[in-house]
Amino acid sequence: MISTQRFAIWRAVVFFSLALLVFGCRKDRLIGSEVQPEGYLDSLILVDTFTIQARTIENDPQRSTRFQNFVGRMQNPVFGSSEAELYLNFALQTENIQLEQSPSAYDLIDLTLTILPLSGYGDMQDSLNLSVYVIEDIMNIDSAYTSDRKFRLDDHPVGSTRIAYTSNEAITDLYALTDTNGNPSYEGIKIPLSLDLASYLLQGIGTTYSTTTGFREFFGGLAIVGSYDDPSTDGAIFNFDVTSATAGLTMTYALAENGSTDTVTFDYNVISSSTRFNSFEIDYAGSMVESAIQQGTAAENLFVQGLSGVKSVIEIPYIDEFAATTDAAVSLAKLTFSISDLQPDGLDPSPSLFLLDYEIDTDGDTVETLTRDYASNTVRHGGFLDEENGTYTFDVTREVQHIIEQKQRGNNVNLGFTLNAQVPVLNGNVRYQNVLKGSDNIVFEVYYTEISE
Repeated sequence: MISTQRFAIWRAVVFFSLALLVFGCRKDRLIGSEVQPEGYLDSLILVDTFTIQARTIENDPQRSTRFQNFVGRMQNPVFGSSEAELYLNFALQTENIQLEQSPSAYDLIDLTLTILPLSGYGDMQDSLNLSVYVIEDIMNIDSAYTSDRKFRLDDHPVGSTRIAYTSNEAITDLYALTDTNGNPSYEGIKIPLSLDLASYLLQGIGTTYSTTTGFREFFGGLAIVGSYDDPSTDGAIFNFDVTSATAGLTMTYALAENGSTDTVTFDYNVISSSTRFNSFEIDYAGSMVESAIQQGTAAENLFVQGLSGVKSVIEIPYIDEFAATTDAAVSLAKLTFSISDLQPDGLDPSPSLFLLDYEIDTDGDTVETLTRDYASNTVRHGGFLDEENGTYTFDVTREVQHIIEQKQRGNNVNLGFTLNAQVPVLNGNVRYQNVLKGSDNIVFEVYYTEISE
């Protein structure tokens, strides 16, 4: 099978961004259902008997820098276990900082890490342990870290807390809390950290570091790791806000002499120049996905997962024969996938999926690219969940027309599609786990007109 080159999609996105400009500067071809009168399909030829070959494959590690901030672990018999750890470093609240006196002149009061939950995926009612570790390595702001990257952590956590919620609605309600004056009162999850770490940070002010650049060389940052007391817990993966004004590290200290009660607070923030990324670890041992990866191209079910998990390969091998024997002007071509009854309980399917095309680049490498239909019109391209019917439908009209035209010129571009839960340049990383009906239940319809000589 064709090997996918890591990060090839980045080149494809650049190419199709330019293509969008071209499409926008000329009159659109009359392709697609929305430019045709109602009932026009009745006068066209429909072929929907193509053989579909589909299977599940593992995704390459994908970029996870500065997208969502996932922490947690979830597992089920379908997808096995998935874990997410969050790594982040910080910036100083102001540059060129100094202490007025030596560090020994101050009493440390506390050091607190604040994060704010945004949403959860999975069973959020079991208490998730959030443990905070110091990162021993230095993260590089210029690096685009991928989901398989790990950094060395201290052996013991410097702080921890527990979280549990009844639902995503319960998390949303936190942001509606107000004080007696009607002002927002929710300040997030506050995790007390070790005073030894606080002392280490205080000792460095003005001596080892006074700027953000110096601070990041002095202190690698923090990792937030999730775990459950009971390893059999189904669990959940949470997304956190770590970049808002109320998030980050806060150190509080006071002068020790003369009985002073005046305190000083200093913030270490997560800003756009901070490095933050997720490390994902996925184990399919004993799961349905493990079996599916080993199956052939007539898979009964397909599995599509975020967190750099799995995707599905879709091939339509005999469209070449159709192209060779039919001079067709395609009016509409669409692929429809249906949700399987094996979709894990309590796990919502993706609100949208992404269909990518295989192409050969100028170096002869096989790469995944956005389809021509997506480049032309992202809305009509589709892939959005139809909740009523439990389906995802993709418009591939331009892609099929391209396959036909190239085949008639002697070129083979019918390499196949991949169905993805995440494309980092489009939707970052996501947690969704999707089970779809396989080859025999994928509907491929092509409406066309035969062009006369």
